[in-house]
Amino acid sequence: MRVLRVTLSLALVLLMQVGAVQAESVADFRNSNDYDRLRAQTSLDENASYNQSTRIQAHNAFNSKAYAFGINYIDPNHKLSTTDLLEMGIRDINYDVHYILNISSPWPWEWSKKLMLCHAQSSHVGCSGGERYFSEGMQEIADWMEENPDELVYLSIQDEMEGQYAKAAKIIEDTVGDRVYHPAGASCSDGIPMSMSRREIMDTGKRLVITSKCGAAGGWDHLAFSGIKRESGVGTGTRGGNANTDVVINGECFGKFDQEDYDHNSILIYEDSTTLGSTFTDTPQIYAADIEFALSCGVNTIGLDQIHPNDDARIDAYLWSWAKGEPNNNNDGQDCLRHSGSGRFYDYRCDNNQYSFGCQNEAGDWYVTEGEGVWDQGNATCAAETNGKYTFSVPVNKPQNERLIEAKFNKSVTNLWLNFTDQGVEGQWVAPKGNINVNFSERRPQGYGDQTTIGETTVEDNGATLRLSGNNWQSIEVDYVITPNTVVELDFSSTNEGELHGFGFDVDNQYGGYKQRINFAGTQNASDVSAYDNYPMDGSTKHYVINMGLHDSGYKHRMYFLVDNDASESGESIFSNVRIYERYDAAINFEDHEILGYAGGDVADGGVSIEDEGSTLRMTGNLWRAIELPRDISVDTVLEFDFSSNSEGEIHGIGFDNNLNNTASNRFSLHGTQDTSDISDFATYSGNGVTHYRIPVGQFYIGEMQYLFFAMDDDAAEAGESVFSNITITDTQD
Repeated sequence: MRVLRVTLSLALVLLMQVGAVQAESVADFRNSNDYDRLRAQTSLDENASYNQSTRIQAHNAFNSKAYAFGINYIDPNHKLSTTDLLEMGIRDINYDVHYILNISSPWPWEWSKKLMLCHAQSSHVGCSGGERYFSEGMQEIADWMEENPDELVYLSIQDEMEGQYAKAAKIIEDTVGDRVYHPAGASCSDGIPMSMSRREIMDTGKRLVITSKCGAAGGWDHLAFSGIKRESGVGTGTRGGNANTDVVINGECFGKFDQEDYDHNSILIYEDSTTLGSTFTDTPQIYAADIEFALSCGVNTIGLDQIHPNDDARIDAYLWSWAKGEPNNNNDGQDCLRHSGSGRFYDYRCDNNQYSFGCQNEAGDWYVTEGEGVWDQGNATCAAETNGKYTFSVPVNKPQNERLIEAKFNKSVTNLWLNFTDQGVEGQWVAPKGNINVNFSERRPQGYGDQTTIGETTVEDNGATLRLSGNNWQSIEVDYVITPNTVVELDFSSTNEGELHGFGFDVDNQYGGYKQRINFAGTQNASDVSAYDNYPMDGSTKHYVINMGLHDSGYKHRMYFLVDNDASESGESIFSNVRIYERYDAAINFEDHEILGYAGGDVADGGVSIEDEGSTLRMTGNLWRAIELPRDISVDTVLEFDFSSNSEGEIHGIGFDNNLNNTASNRFSLHGTQDTSDISDFATYSGNGVTHYRIPVGQFYIGEMQYLFFAMDDDAAEAGESVFSNITITDTQD
């Protein structure tokens, strides 16, 4: 029976015809604008969930004329090898793996069943028995990944392995095992988490995701996923096969699928251009118009045959984003994304024009701003006009782009800025995020430019801590736009003082000066930001909240950390719990601060309470208090707050200081019986109710300050009261 099956298979294959697609040079394609557009579009959805991203799949990539020999692969789905398809920018590969009799030896007694790459029916009809081994196909992928370590590949395996999962698992382990994404505790039957993005997978250090049927033998369940996990957690979410009949043949988005499928599943359509496919299935051919329509419906994966460099119409149909000829960096410096009236993407100078901004909320709705500005102002403008409900964004798929076009039309806006840039590395387009909790394990520190890297670099606490010793500068990729509202929050400690301990941001990984660098400690007097240079060097952990927008601005590709100690190469810097975020509500929350004594001996006579969920500080008796609040006071700094008192003392006041002594010349007097040498321009409190104050501090003094202090002085009766509420500090020009 086995011999008869092989004979029938050979006879069938001999009748098959070879396709007539004429492939051109892959190298030429990689130098083309189509390749640049494909790579830039692929970057769009790097941070998008799996069911919001799109991809071209090389359907039956193994069945290629590139591997044809004898009667094997003479009815191919492709002309190019798997390697060439990957080189073209395809990142989703489909293999059919059959467990069949291998008859490649001329001696029948040496024939045995092997896992082989074969295009055939589930009964194996169509296999010749002389095809390539599954191990050869996996080794080819492994070799390409070795040369391209930063690329993520999806591999879909059609399982015709007759339960030989142990053999398949060994092949995977021997070729790409250390690159396969499958976290501990994950179940094959659960599927890939639908919310998982490519970036999240890559941040684990893994580069290959395998989907197939499940099987316990040989650890296969720990290598493959059975499709994509639905957001609801019920069943698997990959949908495909004869779905083509509705989406492609009938032109119906909602024939086979409903909106829930598009919202919660990963939708696959594919074609089969072979004689075998047309004989045994009704799978249609996919043309350019089909691709455009399917992407508009929300289809995620387009499985194509005969992908080749000259497939201009279908490639262009897939490229819904960038206009032809873009991005081109014309005359250099075109590093930001302009959305044109046609709905196409153009690269443009970031600071050259004033446009509205495209903002998106969590539900995927778009808002087009009334205000216009240069690209760097996108985050702040979106947040300000929508009360933080929308963020500066960019469409990641065709349906999102179509909704943005509609939002622009409703606002009569032609051009606007979108959150996509290659300011960091030319040609490497990224969508900067609004908030980052730094995990050093995922961001993989590397030496910063030509600065010294002598010493140890260790990542601890599951990625939350970076420990540097010696004379050591390291940087990580962050891709962040620093605005006036940007805050960096972190913990710092050290047991060994060097010359400099601090951090900063840069547009690239080349050392370019230090004026925006934040310094915490060190023996060297450098021309950096010294407002935070107050670490006691006692091994304790000190928490810093840094208003980074006062010291730096614009797009930053990397963040660097340092312990500089050229003399002895023995310093230490420990950075933990690093957060970068936008703080649009600048109101001070006293629960976030330690209440410190201020002004020497006047620190103990009275009571202090924090009220109204942290927005109010109430002081009674005779005492002075302060909170640590490092800040550069500029000519535009404004202090706003509400003040009240039910009991007049001698001095009721507020001010900034760079130490915990009593600097009267920095104090704004609000109320009191004592005639002092402080600033009395705002001593207008009537003694009743709540009064709102707006003090232009920068008109009275400027400079780097460490503390915001509060005075409730009443030496005689120790019965005064000062209540400060709703304190905000801004830098706004009137």
